[in-house]
Amino acid sequence: MLPATALLSATLALHAVRLPVAPTVASRGAVAASRMLFGAGVEGKTPTNVGEAKEVFNAKYGRPVNGMQQGFINEMITSCTLALVQPSYQPSRVFYLGIDSLCTVFLESVAEDERERLVSALYAGLGMDLTKLQAEAAKLAESAAGKSEEELFAAEDLTALAAAKLKYSYPLGAGILALMPLVDVEPTDESIARWCEKLSLPASRLQKDYAFYKDAQEKMVQVKQMMMEMAAAGKRKEAQKLKDEAEKAAAEAAEAEKAVSAD
Repeated sequence: MLPATALLSATLALHAVRLPVAPTVASRGAVAASRMLFGAGVEGKTPTNVGEAKEVFNAKYGRPVNGMQQGFINEMITSCTLALVQPSYQPSRVFYLGIDSLCTVFLESVAEDERERLVSALYAGLGMDLTKLQAEAAKLAESAAGKSEEELFAAEDLTALAAAKLKYSYPLGAGILALMPLVDVEPTDESIARWCEKLSLPASRLQKDYAFYKDAQEKMVQVKQMMMEMAAAGKRKEAQKLKDEAEKAAAEAAEAEKAVSAD
């Protein structure tokens, strides 16, 4: 899935992707019905291409993105926009859960106020309502928790997803991966293949994304540990400095006392 900083092919975000051939009347009807079920109030004006989504993001965010988060934001804008403009696209809470979980995981180390600002601008760029999307994602996660794998696949979200035969996208795959642990399924090549067969999705794509995801998480843990060690080293250095200054002051005070006594 996302490498720690560059995250897959973020360079795709440099190219504006035009809206594909307009959906047929039948597919527009399916999208409308799906939006009523799973996307009520979540999706507003969909960007027509990646460039437009980035423009809205930049206007909302108001300043350059930190280099550590730039790759993630570029990849999210690109992959989500490409999914949204597909003629076969239909709103899905699995897709929403994927977006939400990716932001949670890959922006975990960002300060809260900055994380909220980034996520708010990202959702604005995608034409989505942040609060409503997170609420829908939470409802799906809550409804999945405690179910068996069979019960989850019999539920409306998964049956609709299987019937829709959506084109695979990175956020959709992330949503599937987020659901697996909720029904006590460990993501493996075997379980991913099994789920993708039921959902008519390419297993190889999700297996590859999951491999990137695990690698990215490991790198994030390493970076976080390194930052903690650097912070601890800085504190130790500062403590030693204060100790040295205190010892120097004590020595100077002792010398001053001796001088007074000698007088």
